Amino acid sequence: MGTLQSTTEPLRVAIIASSARQKLNLKSILESNSIRVIPEDELASYLASVQSEPVADVLLVDLDEADEQGIETLDALIEKSKLPILYNDSAATRNQFSANGLAWGRRLAEKLLEMALA
Repeated sequence: MGTLQSTTEPLRVAIIASSARQKLNLKSILESNSIRVIPEDELASYLASVQSEPVADVLLVDLDEADEQGIETLDALIEKSKLPILYNDSAATRNQFSANGLAWGRRLAEKLLEMALA
């Protein structure tokens, strides 16, 4: 697992999501909490080779059960990658600008940081 060099270096999170809208919502939530979201092309390159050095500190996954390709990608990651994985299935991310959505985003950011430092 990649480790954070210092507490001032932003946490790097890769996102795998079933829908583009959900991925953008999660990206917006994470970035508003000072988390760096890894671009899709960097994650795709990592997934193709599962290099020894991960491109992210944590992987955030939000997949629909019907997304067979996403599930296959996730299965490969679980087997080959050293990244800690957090599964998201929350309606809070669908309405990120509500009071509950903002609080949920802060809790998500804290949880991801805890996982990266563990």
